[in-house]
Parts: sequence; structure tokens; C-alpha cells
Amino acid sequence: MYQPGFLSEDEAGAVLAVVEAMPYEEVVLRGRPARRTVSQYGYQYDYRGWGITPTGPLVPVLAWLRDRAGALAGVDPEALAQALVIRYPAGAGIGWHRDAPAFGPTVVGVSLLGPARMRFQRPVDEERSVYEQALEPRSAYVLSGPARSVWQHSIPAVRAPRYSITFRTVA
Repeated sequence: MYQPGFLSEDEAGAVLAVVEAMPYEEVVLRGRPARRTVSQYGYQYDYRGWGITPTGPLVPVLAWLRDRAGALAGVDPEALAQALVIRYPAGAGIGWHRDAPAFGPTVVGVSLLGPARMRFQRPVDEERSVYEQALEPRSAYVLSGPARSVWQHSIPAVRAPRYSITFRTVA
């Protein structure tokens, strides 16, 4: 599901002011730092060991946003137990992946600042089926069902700075 205009300009500005001031940590994959950085709440994902551990609670603006994300996804907001704020500088992206199995069946993402493209792929017989969705600033998306469990997704390198706030259920 994709929802353009999920946040008003004023709401997006208020959320952006908070996420720009958050502390971010480097993402290291296979011994190499990624260009994106993250701030995690509820559960901390270990990019080296692929597990999760409890971490600090949501900041108030994320709690309000999680409530709205839960309504969009049709799930209890409390079930969205992890919030991952990703800061993408220009030129950063994320390769093909499915969210770690430690996370549950529902993912809700909110896009801020710059636009992006989310690509999806899955094998069909001996060919690859590909789909692409534009992610405009202030939009939101829900990944569940086969979009979450069967399809891989990626974000090609962004042209302008972007923030993504991802809420996930936990398995």
C-alpha cells in the first residue's frame, strides 16, 4: 500500500526537526561502512549478528507517528515495536534485501525530505519480476503479505538527502 501526502507539510516539518537532531550511528556491513546512518528505538538491530535487543523507548514525535502508521496498516500501534530512522545523504541507497526474520509481518515506512524510488523483485519461473514505486516526501507505505515475505526491495542511490522512518513488528 502506498499513501502520498500521509503527512501535512507542517507535520513533516515538525517530525523532520526532531529526526535531524537525533544521534545517528554508522551501519557496517561485511566490515564496510554503509553511506546511510541509523537511529533505532524499541529494538536495536545488530547488522553483524542479525539479531535484535531491546533499546530505548520512542521519542514523543515518533510515538505519535507510530500511532498514525498503525492506523494506516490496520495494526495495533503497540505492535509496531521497532522504529528505525535512516538518514540517507545524497548518493546513498540500500541494496536488495528482505527485512531480517527477527521482524514480523508488517513494515510501515514514512519518507521525509528528498524523494526516492523503492524497487521490488522476485523470481518468477526462470525470470525476474520487477516493480518500482516512487516514494515522495511526506508519503508512507505498508509492506505486508508477499510484499514483505516474498519480494526483495531496495532503494537506489538518492539524489538529495532523505530520511526514512520505518516501523516494524517483531516476530
